[in-house]
Amino acid sequence: MLGSTLPSLVQAKVNNLSSSMTSLRNLDEPIPFVVPPKSPLGKRKQSEGNNSDKFACLHSENYFVRNKPPLGTINPDLYTDVDDGDIVPLPDDHLGRLWFAIKFDTESEKLHIEIIKIKNLPSRTPGTNHGCDPYIKVFLLPDDRRFMTTRMKKKTTNPVFDEQFCFIVSQQDISKRVIKICVFDIDRNKKHNLIGFTTMALKQMDLSKRKVHWRDISKEIEEEKCVVTAAELQVALCHHEQLQRLGVTIMDAKNVRSSSDESNNDMIETYVKITLKQLNKVVKMKKTSVIRNSAPKFNESFQFKISSKDELDTLSLTLALKHNGAKGDNLIGRVTLGPFMYARGKELEHWEEMIARPKEQIRKWHHLISGSDQI
Repeated sequence: MLGSTLPSLVQAKVNNLSSSMTSLRNLDEPIPFVVPPKSPLGKRKQSEGNNSDKFACLHSENYFVRNKPPLGTINPDLYTDVDDGDIVPLPDDHLGRLWFAIKFDTESEKLHIEIIKIKNLPSRTPGTNHGCDPYIKVFLLPDDRRFMTTRMKKKTTNPVFDEQFCFIVSQQDISKRVIKICVFDIDRNKKHNLIGFTTMALKQMDLSKRKVHWRDISKEIEEEKCVVTAAELQVALCHHEQLQRLGVTIMDAKNVRSSSDESNNDMIETYVKITLKQLNKVVKMKKTSVIRNSAPKFNESFQFKISSKDELDTLSLTLALKHNGAKGDNLIGRVTLGPFMYARGKELEHWEEMIARPKEQIRKWHHLISGSDQI
């Protein structure tokens, strides 16, 4: 019985060993490698050529949205505005820098103004950035009675507003309008104090697309603190468009009196300082000779280069009559001539008449106002 089962057991062992050797032999055979077919993404890259590098990624075709960049990449359409306001250094004695965006819808005739943010407002507590509670008023000149107001931001000199306003204005009148933005601070006594303002003329601007602008805030002259003096100054203005020149002639002055008692008013020494500004930034400064007389006759002409007639909408001239005293120069009075955003009354009429009558000298007398010398 035992002898008959032994050969069968040996035979089974031999068969198992033979199958194991066969498996080991199969492992040595090379594994076939099949190259996968090209995906639609690869075909598109070949057809697009160099444009295929626009969005470098390893995503498959299923991760793309039509006409949109792939997931995980930056959409350049969201960053079309160049924010160079963060790069340009702030001027001396600055009052802050304002960012805002504008767009005009021709179909609905609506001007959209978006107040974005302000940086570096003055703080009521020196050395801190929380001593200011600012808010903003938005005007669309020449209508200075209607305005729109942002919410007040508490305890910050770098407020972020992100508020939008809408003005109804016709397409024919949009080029005649000027945006004026005033910044206020509410102090601890709930008093609303004007920090400063900025303006932007809309003439010949492309308003079809939203665009971000930045402006430095300037100090506004408070007219109620200015007193009309007895002194008067005769000035002649002339604009020559072909020569690209703005001519200013200081003719004469009368009723000149010094605020100091150090000299005889009959023999007072005076001169006129002429300051040309564009968007409240000084472009050029000139001055006349010193004349010793209470009714000096200057008769001096000055020429300023103007690139185009449209530039006159953003320029202003400040004429300051000064006393050349032994202890320093004192302001007797001043007058500002310019468009609507800078001047009113007779000063505005003088500027508009100069534009309406090119190549002609337009002469007018102007009363001078007193106040601090802010030139």
